[in-house]
Amino acid sequence: MGKLLFLGYAVPYDSIASYSGISLAGNKMQLSILEELSLKGVDLRCVTVPPIAVFPKDKHVLCGFKRINLFKNIFSTQIGFVNLPILKQLSQIRSTFRTIKNIITKEKIDKVLCFNTFPQIGTPIKKLKKRFPNVKVTCLLADLPIDDNPNRNFVSKYLRYLFEKETINNLFYPDNYIILNKYVVTFYKINKPYLVVEGGINLDNLDYSQFEKKVHNVVFSGALTDYNGVNFLLSSFASLERNDIYLDIYGDGPLKSIVEDYASRFNNIRYFGRIDNIEMMRKQREAWALINPRDPGNNISKLTFPSKTFEYLVSGTPVISTKLNGYSNEMLDHLFLIDEDKSLGEVIDDLLSIGPEEMKQICISNYEFVRLNYSWSLQATRILSFMEKYDAND
Repeated sequence: MGKLLFLGYAVPYDSIASYSGISLAGNKMQLSILEELSLKGVDLRCVTVPPIAVFPKDKHVLCGFKRINLFKNIFSTQIGFVNLPILKQLSQIRSTFRTIKNIITKEKIDKVLCFNTFPQIGTPIKKLKKRFPNVKVTCLLADLPIDDNPNRNFVSKYLRYLFEKETINNLFYPDNYIILNKYVVTFYKINKPYLVVEGGINLDNLDYSQFEKKVHNVVFSGALTDYNGVNFLLSSFASLERNDIYLDIYGDGPLKSIVEDYASRFNNIRYFGRIDNIEMMRKQREAWALINPRDPGNNISKLTFPSKTFEYLVSGTPVISTKLNGYSNEMLDHLFLIDEDKSLGEVIDDLLSIGPEEMKQICISNYEFVRLNYSWSLQATRILSFMEKYDAND
């Protein structure tokens, strides 16, 4: 493939705590793909727009250029910018464009992989395509301009409107796309080549000691938002007739105060706040069941894919989920589904009726399904083949 420029928000795992606006799942996706592409011989150049919150949420006002080590011998140029309202986005756009233009010109790069089309990345890509129309741009479209914050004031709503308008406009400048859900192309009327890559996982060995669970706890981890099904989850467990089934919630978000209120009033609902990913994966292995209660009717659910599904399926713990359109029929076979025919309470009753040996076989089957279809190594091979098919010299 030759040289490939990656433009995204990727930062090293050991520096995550320094980035106040980071998406853990998004960062893991970027680093996993980059590492696998590097292992497959791709000569990478990387540029990072640092994921930090605007001042005063983050205390940095001036962020300078620096070189960061993403992993092993792969480095990234982290752009500099002014971290003040309005100026942040404008200075990031300018700084990002100048940086990628200089790298492309100096190193004669004709292939770019970018992460999303938010203005800090999508607008420089738009300018790049106008300046260098022969550079082939593939967009890894993992996050979409859909607002999940219902509590914005007038100014915030207007700024969000401008943000979404620019992001959607930027959608049409890449040459092809890697998407998490095939319905994205229909929704945004994208008429260009695309590849569906729901996500992936770096596999650990399955821990066979975890199959017999003594405490019946159902674990939810993720953003505490309505589209993630948190309100549904809280009301369902509050009305659950059994008092020996616990809901353990990990995460943070707009509904945190509501979660804390339920946890204070119902003994079977427990809130543990946000913990790091390594500890979270241990909690997943120890749980009796894991749950993904996303609202299937919400646009975010319709157009994205919950990447934690892969972590859930390889954990050695059964997975309860609503029926999302991004799930293939094969994946649905590995989930205990909440749908129009079965309530959460009925799904829990089904789980209680399954013996340890049968549950062990179910969890092993889940693990093998992901191993054979969704390792990051396999996904990177698909991405590489797709990008080479639409090479800049075609």
